Amino acid sequence: MGDMFDDQIPFREALTEIVTAMSVIAPATLSLPPYAPDENFVEGRLQWNGHSVGVYFETWDAYLLLSSNSREPLDKALPIIAGISQVRS
Repeated sequence: MGDMFDDQIPFREALTEIVTAMSVIAPATLSLPPYAPDENFVEGRLQWNGHSVGVYFETWDAYLLLSSNSREPLDKALPIIAGISQVRS
């Protein structure tokens, strides 16, 4: 999503955009801790289509991870996220 050590990468905005796109298929909610200046190592949860998906990002390493015990929600989310990426390009 950007260069390492760039603390201006809009992870929260990107996640909100992902949740909005996923909500077209099934209701989705995102839970993150309150924003903190210079935040890093942020963990949260995405509830979508009956699944709980882990959300983790490292601002300083430009790293975003979605994880789940089940592959199904990730497989279903991938084309949605890919569609967002293509629109941004």
